[in-house]
Amino acid sequence: MSNNKFKNDYFYENYRLAEFYDELYGDISDIPFWLRYINTNEDVLEIACGTGRLTIPLSEKMQKGIIYALDYSSEMLEKLNEKIAYSDHKDKIFPILGDMRNFDLGKKFKTIIISANSLNHIEKNEDLIKVFENFKNHLDDDGKILFDVLNPKFEFLQRDFNKRYDFMVIKKGNLYFSMEESNRYEHKTQINSVSYFYNYCDANGVKTYGHSEYRMDIKVRLFFPQEMDAYIKFLGLKIDGKFDNFNGDNFTGKTSEQIYIVSKADM
Repeated sequence: MSNNKFKNDYFYENYRLAEFYDELYGDISDIPFWLRYINTNEDVLEIACGTGRLTIPLSEKMQKGIIYALDYSSEMLEKLNEKIAYSDHKDKIFPILGDMRNFDLGKKFKTIIISANSLNHIEKNEDLIKVFENFKNHLDDDGKILFDVLNPKFEFLQRDFNKRYDFMVIKKGNLYFSMEESNRYEHKTQINSVSYFYNYCDANGVKTYGHSEYRMDIKVRLFFPQEMDAYIKFLGLKIDGKFDNFNGDNFTGKTSEQIYIVSKADM
């Protein structure tokens, strides 16, 4: 599937810059949580797989099952395919370029996972409905949908857009790069526009001569806790579990995460 026809769509613009992705989003401490709900003898559908942060470790645990790994970004899937080429479990991964709002794999799954707050990139209500309806179409009657979304924190939403925050220096192979961000939150639409700024630098964060600054602009739709609960019920699903963190602590709203286990509602 070519991405060319998507280029005028807001969803297309998210996460096209894959160069720094693995170093920033390489944390795999959530993997034991997802594994609790996976039967390794059955196929799993992973939505928004990115460069394989979750895909590759999950594939190492699969026995008879295969990870169907779908992502909208050809740039991310290119990185994933590079990793698959060197994997001892390449036969356990089936990468797919596709749109979570509109795809048809012609099969159903016991488990569908969409991690790393990827649902926050769905900006429009009508698109959120399409996503969940599509998930339901690919879900066995006794299957589970596992996902996490951000729990909005007001101090973050009140930042000055003209300032940059959260400066950090990250090692990338034998090099270093810095990352900082700015954001602007629009209350009417619940859209948080975030700009990430990357610069190659030394270990102390001093910019390296001859390298230009990289910038990536994304938009994040924020869902408040009661709001997402209401969407799930409206869409014919039920909440089997909701958690604060990947330790499985029941949701109290004290963290920046909302982690859900949902299934089809009883008819």
